[in-house]
Amino acid sequence: MLRLMAMTRKLWVLLHRYAGLYMALFLIVVELTGSLIAFRYELDHAINPHLLRVVPRGTTLDPLALIERAETRVPEGRVTDIIPHRALDESAMVRMEPRLNPATGEPYVLDFTQLYLDPYSSEELGRRRFGDISQGVVNLMPFIYRLHYSLALGQVGTWLLGIAALIWTLDCFVGFYLTLPLGRYPHSTSPRCRRGGDP
Repeated sequence: MLRLMAMTRKLWVLLHRYAGLYMALFLIVVELTGSLIAFRYELDHAINPHLLRVVPRGTTLDPLALIERAETRVPEGRVTDIIPHRALDESAMVRMEPRLNPATGEPYVLDFTQLYLDPYSSEELGRRRFGDISQGVVNLMPFIYRLHYSLALGQVGTWLLGIAALIWTLDCFVGFYLTLPLGRYPHSTSPRCRRGGDP
């Protein structure tokens, strides 16, 4: 019986080891990116001041006015969301998605998802497609954010991280089981070990 328990324990040790190896890659990526996105806004502002910084002057425009001007500037797009400036020297960000082309019934093609506006004048400061690293350093922090929550692989990455989280949860119970004592060291033939390891 003890021999069977020892063999079973060895199997769980192997599973515990390889589960750890599987999770290690995901944990390294999530931890490194997480340490950066803790300062996401500060880093994004430092990298992209041309998008996110403005010179304070006068009174800012109403968010509804900014939405109207964004849709006037991009008639093929529709505003889905607006994030007003958080400080006097910050730009306003408008999220947009394509409208349907009435001639074809298909959506227009937009090469961006975020439009940045000066909240004082509604002047356009720039555009970017969130997380698209092919656009260069302008998307560095959004790309790191995508790496953090989906490995920048979309739905596939979300599933991989979800599976890793499930394995981690189950592996905690395996780890707890492996901490429990197993009789008097039946896996060892050493008389010394059988006496409890006393010298």
